[in-house]
Amino acid sequence: MPERTRHPASSTTPRLNKGGQGGVFLALAFLATANTFGAAISTTATSPATASAPGESRIVHFQRGVRIDWTHRQVEVDATVILREGLIELFACSPQIREHEAIVRIEARPLHVFHALGLIGITPGHPVLYDDESGRRAPAVGDPVDISIRYPDGGRITSVSIEKWMEQSDGRPVDPLPWVFAGSVELEDDSIAADYEGTVVAVVDFGSSLIALPELHTDRNEDLWLQPATAAIPPVGTRCVLIFRRGLMEVSLDATGRLRMGGRRATLAEAARRIQDMARREDPPRLRVVVDPNCPETEVCVLRRLLEDVEQTLEVADRANRPVSTQPTHDAEALIGWLTWRFMPPPAASAKGQDNSFDR
Repeated sequence: MPERTRHPASSTTPRLNKGGQGGVFLALAFLATANTFGAAISTTATSPATASAPGESRIVHFQRGVRIDWTHRQVEVDATVILREGLIELFACSPQIREHEAIVRIEARPLHVFHALGLIGITPGHPVLYDDESGRRAPAVGDPVDISIRYPDGGRITSVSIEKWMEQSDGRPVDPLPWVFAGSVELEDDSIAADYEGTVVAVVDFGSSLIALPELHTDRNEDLWLQPATAAIPPVGTRCVLIFRRGLMEVSLDATGRLRMGGRRATLAEAARRIQDMARREDPPRLRVVVDPNCPETEVCVLRRLLEDVEQTLEVADRANRPVSTQPTHDAEALIGWLTWRFMPPPAASAKGQDNSFDR
């Protein structure tokens, strides 16, 4: 796993490149719950949701509440349903930390999940970054992750993607989401920020997220965008298992020929570099290629040639032709603020009598 910058353990979430998520580490709460992990997990281990049929997989116990299925190259994490109603900021949290805003609680330490994901070849990136001076944010990045949940349902074991347990705040269903292994923030005491803040699988912006989305979603109450799909979720207290595996890296072209990789805009040169870097990995990710039916043929041909160059190394596991929306959502106030910052002279310059008129 690549070496990442370590940050001092402190009373606030570390900021990366001048920025990190504001908020207070719940260190005392985490330490108080450390002794409860064993009890919670020992009861979870007897759940039928954690069992695998003999001979199906080579599953190895890694840490309390965490197993690695080497046959299917996936990580299994014990969890419990804790919320079925109300707006959420997380899909999964740690014990006694942010339980009022997450659907499930994992019965494991986030650091152990971090290590297990690295062992199956998933590379961490970073959570959302903040710049205090400009107020700008950069979305989370990392290898794509596919997450499903296994649980008992009427006497049988069912497994679904975690999106099936969520819906948008207006009740509309949630499409598959491009989860990434952000990796939280490594601290000097060999822990990670998610150990203290409970931000295991986040659906809004946290600078400490272990798993995140490569897009920006504020945690302001009025802007929370997801809620539990109550009818799909078993009763509170139901034991279940979160399953993490490497996801498909989505490469898409919209109707105008704009390209995205993993949910983020990219130039053709950036895409070529990233695809070539992935192709050199010992265990390269698989790709999903999505092209809008109205995309200019010239752009489609360029992408096709780029993929042909690495087809012996990278597997394109899924190809689809469907509408792709990459139009940005414009925030009028933010646009005005940026234009003012970009083009208006600072007060000192105006005071010197500089002529800033466009009429010449």
